[in-house]
Amino acid sequence: MYNKILEHLTTGCRALIAAVLLIAGIIWQAAAGKLLDQTAFYLMAAAMLCFATVIFTKCKPDMIQYVIGNMIVLIMGFLLGESDTIDGTVLYTLWIVCLLADWGLNIYLLKLENIGKRIGLGALAMIVNVLLIAVVYLVPILVF
Repeated sequence: MYNKILEHLTTGCRALIAAVLLIAGIIWQAAAGKLLDQTAFYLMAAAMLCFATVIFTKCKPDMIQYVIGNMIVLIMGFLLGESDTIDGTVLYTLWIVCLLADWGLNIYLLKLENIGKRIGLGALAMIVNVLLIAVVYLVPILVF
């Protein structure tokens, strides 16, 4: 069943899922009345990660594993970073650990035979993920 779902997740379907999640996140953000609603942020972040699988189509990432794995890393980073007892140095260290975890996850999920290409594209995927999720922070500024 899972493999049948993956067969139907073409590039166009992935882009459509990303667009629907992004529009749902923008509507949620507009309806929330807060500057940055966490639920809307996570919806839009998932949309950006779906869009990242469209960018890396040639590497054949499993979209479901890619989005869920990267969302877990993102949520863990936010949960660990929201503690009141953490100062700046520890916070930056936690984010570096999360970025390295994201890099390792992307190396695992991108399907390439050459390990050098996997490492390089894993780093590129990490940078693209960070940039796309950073765009999500601009949405509340544009909505309000």
